[in-house]
Amino acid sequence: MAKVKVSLHLRLDTEVMERLRAFDPSPGFNRSEFVEKAILYRLDYRGASELDAYFGQRLHRLSNQMHRIERDSRIQLESLALFIHHAFLRDAHLPDPDASAQAVAKARFETFVRQVSARLVRGDKSLNPDTSQEGV
Repeated sequence: MAKVKVSLHLRLDTEVMERLRAFDPSPGFNRSEFVEKAILYRLDYRGASELDAYFGQRLHRLSNQMHRIERDSRIQLESLALFIHHAFLRDAHLPDPDASAQAVAKARFETFVRQVSARLVRGDKSLNPDTSQEGV
């Protein structure tokens, strides 16, 4: 079944029409098909390509920054956890960490993790003077 074509009369700026005439690549060039394809291209790809062109590079930079921040946060968290674990082990008040000192350090570390988790769930901040320093 053949497609039905609808006639459309356009008014183009003289400069645009001159550029269209100059674009004729071959003797069988059909301006109507060219304009139809240009309109379809604009309608199909306008949103995606314009957004990509406008925001793509910036979103890529932000994504890279977020990955670096996430990596740095993991490093800081692991470093802090290791420091706290060793501080609790040191503060067990025994000259050489034996099994009982390690058990005390482990219990203190687990208590610390539970307290941090509870504060995060409640939305408390360490430097907020209104929050209590319970058990710390």
